[in-house]
This record gives sequence, C-alpha cells and structure tokens, in this order.
Amino acid sequence: MKLSKGFTLIEVAIATLMLAVMIAAVYPTYKQHVRTIERQEVVRTIDGFAKQAREYYEDNATYTAFSPTMATPMTSYSFTTVTTPHSFVITAVPLNDQLYDRCGEISVNQLGQHHASKAPPAHSSDRCW
Repeated sequence: MKLSKGFTLIEVAIATLMLAVMIAAVYPTYKQHVRTIERQEVVRTIDGFAKQAREYYEDNATYTAFSPTMATPMTSYSFTTVTTPHSFVITAVPLNDQLYDRCGEISVNQLGQHHASKAPPAHSSDRCW
C-alpha cells in the first residue's frame, strides 16, 4: 500500500470554503469596529475644536470669526463650523466608509451639547460619544 503525502484537492477546497465563511462572518464586525475607532477620533477632534472656540470667545467676546485649526487632516470626516456672535455649532460630516457608521453626522455646540444625526430614537446620542 502506498502512503500519500499532502492534501487532496477536495480537502484544500473544503478548508478554503471554511476560511471564506469565517471571514465573511467576521468582516462586518471588523468594519464596524474600524468605524467606531474613526468616530472616537473625530469626537476628540471636535471637542478640541469646541475648546478652541471657547478660548477664542474668552479673548474676543464673539465666535463670529472663529475658524478651528487642525494639526493633521482627516480623510474620514469633513468639518463645518457655523458661528454667530454668541454661539457655534461644529459638525463632522462622514465621508467614504464612515457614511455607514451608525451615528452619521456628529456635532457639538457652545454649551457642550453633543448631537448625532443618525442616533436611533431608542438610544441616546451619548452612545456615539
């Protein structure tokens, strides 16, 4: 009787199929985790912008000409700032794959109130912060 060494084509195909099924099951969870990490980074960024705005207001008694400065550009969000003499709203608008994040646009105002545009009604937008 001859002993064979190695794997048959059927065994390789079954192993490949099992690997593909495991990857397909795990990939969506991985992508959501990456989106959550990106969102946490942008939350820190807009909270930093809010701090800059409050410091600007202390120096100038108005928010009107405030424009936040960012050390490094982000590719997953763009930022908009709306100011009046006594208020501001800084919004992070998701781009690319972040469009699929469960929170959508996230914003902060002069009172430190946070808002997420896609936060489900059953959940507080605090889950996005």
